[in-house]
Amino acid sequence: MESVTVSEKFQVVIPKSIRGLLRLKPKQELTAWIEGDEIHLTPLKKIKDPVKTMASLTKKKFRISIERLEQELEGMLT
Repeated sequence: MESVTVSEKFQVVIPKSIRGLLRLKPKQELTAWIEGDEIHLTPLKKIKDPVKTMASLTKKKFRISIERLEQELEGMLT
């Protein structure tokens, strides 16, 4: 674990060892959120083709019949 310092402009420098492990590049966007009293940063991954990505997820992980989907949705609404 490495420590960093917050500058007067509230900026922090991500240590080189962490930048290398995550293969971060200059100007790369990160997602930031708070969990309790911790700040988390995660590299934001850009999706080149959102439609193709969603289609591949559907085929691999979310195979469900229309009937089953309707049953699940009906159960959520009642």
